[in-house]
Amino acid sequence: GVETTARRPAAVAPTALDQGRCVNGKCECFDGFTGEDCSVEACLIDCGENGRCVNGACVCNEGFSGGDCTETDCLNNCLGRGRCVDGECVCDEPWTGFDCSELICPHDCYDRGRCDNGTCYCDKGFTGEDCGAIACPNDCSGRGFCIDGRCVCDAGYSAEDCSSLTCPNDCNQRGRCFNGVCICETGYFGEDCGKLSCPNNCNGRGRCIDGRCECDAGFQGHDCSEFSCPNDCNNRGRCVNGQCVCEEGFGGEDCSIKTCPSDCYGRGQCVDGKCVCFADFTGEDCSELSCPSNCLNRGRCVAGQCVCDEDFTGEDCSQRKCPNDCLGRGRCVDGQCVCQEGFEGLDCSVPTCPGNCNNRGRCVNGKCVCDEGFIGDACGERNCPNDCSGAGQCVDGRCVCDEGYIGKDCSE
Repeated sequence: GVETTARRPAAVAPTALDQGRCVNGKCECFDGFTGEDCSVEACLIDCGENGRCVNGACVCNEGFSGGDCTETDCLNNCLGRGRCVDGECVCDEPWTGFDCSELICPHDCYDRGRCDNGTCYCDKGFTGEDCGAIACPNDCSGRGFCIDGRCVCDAGYSAEDCSSLTCPNDCNQRGRCFNGVCICETGYFGEDCGKLSCPNNCNGRGRCIDGRCECDAGFQGHDCSEFSCPNDCNNRGRCVNGQCVCEEGFGGEDCSIKTCPSDCYGRGQCVDGKCVCFADFTGEDCSELSCPSNCLNRGRCVAGQCVCDEDFTGEDCSQRKCPNDCLGRGRCVDGQCVCQEGFEGLDCSVPTCPGNCNNRGRCVNGKCVCDEGFIGDACGERNCPNDCSGAGQCVDGRCVCDEGYIGKDCSE
């Protein structure tokens, strides 16, 4: 574009008022002037942040003076680290002091210490860059870190200042810790007192497991002080000084054998606790004489002899008994009487008649009472009328008359 002087041409607005020149419709002000139309007098010196330019001169903010507003009423002009108010420095963070020459301390050390050029020197019992933390005793002896005045000790250390060696598992509350070593209470042992101790340390005859002795072979008792018995007497006796005292009914060195009463009196063998008696002996202890065939369970054995039940007899009760022993008039065969001749009946009590009266009469007390027409001891003969009147012989029911007589009954 074409440069012009600061005269006011009719076509240009706003005018430069001879205090600048118009270039492409805009005023380029000469030194000392400013504004859209160059009507404002500019300050030849920059007033900076501490003042403003009014009609070509710096009007300084409160507390500042000088042509460029760089001078203050405060010491050392607050060293550029604050502003001057009524002759006193209002310092920027983190500065303090009359001329803002000192660093301030964080949180003003919480009034728990003194501040020296930005560093807190804490009173006793406090720590931290601002003295905001409660200090731990002896600074935890360098063996832990401090939280709210309490030491959190490194592994292996304890006490309020971490000065003591710790014990494993804190001795399980079963002992006291002395310089890192557990001194266990009675009844406990181990590096952390975690194991139950055994009485008399098992007398060196076994191992201690959870407070109980597991005794070596040959020993027993809560402290392994006693000699043990073989197989623990099989729970059938008690062990006395290494020997089994067996309960009744058991024997052997370990009470494993069942015994028999009175040792079977030497009259039999003991098999699994029962007497197997020799011949002629019986009873649970073989003390009794036996009976033949054990009386066939038809009687009882008394001193080796059978006392048979009713209806049985014989030395072994093998025979059935006959009624009234057949009254001595016959033999007893399998419970029935075989009567001697002349007797009959269940017990041979009835006398018999000869020939059974030949069925021609009846037997009364051993004598035949013949039917009519028959005679004789056994009614074996026919009788004749009127017995042949004594004048003849009766032959087969007919009269053979003597000489001189006749008739059916020889009566003529």
